[in-house]
Amino acid sequence: MEQELLFEDSYSRLPRLLEHTFDLYADDWLHLLGESWECCDNIGPYLDEIRETVTYHWPLTPIWQMMDAKEIAAFDALPDVLTIYRGCYEINKWGASWSLNRDVAEKFPHLTRYSNEGRPLLIKATIPKNRVAALKLGRGEEEIVTFLRPKCISISTARQREYAAVA
Repeated sequence: MEQELLFEDSYSRLPRLLEHTFDLYADDWLHLLGESWECCDNIGPYLDEIRETVTYHWPLTPIWQMMDAKEIAAFDALPDVLTIYRGCYEINKWGASWSLNRDVAEKFPHLTRYSNEGRPLLIKATIPKNRVAALKLGRGEEEIVTFLRPKCISISTARQREYAAVA
């Protein structure tokens, strides 16, 4: 399965993985989800199915299988309560991908592939570390993955600034 996913693009990888939910051992499927997470640009349309599948496989958080050794070490070093940020629009404001870095999150609604109708938003929230599914470090985004809704602190307009390209 891992080899098959290498031939999928950022929009076909996730549906392909979801097709094989019950063909693999739970640990293997969750590991592949973690490896594929940062390579998927269409998590939103599949978020309910992902939540249901993840809860079926692993009803607890964190999901260690979704992280590599470096991410687990960094996760362990995080405080018990995290301040997280999400750059988005009204239509997708409670998604699964957040960042520990405000500047990183604020970029996302201004990227062409994530742009949408309406006001670009920056959400600031808090979440207990034990409600986080995974920390992903592969693209330098300090990405927090959570399938549970964090506590909203504020919602503001995401400012558009000149940024270096996000990987």
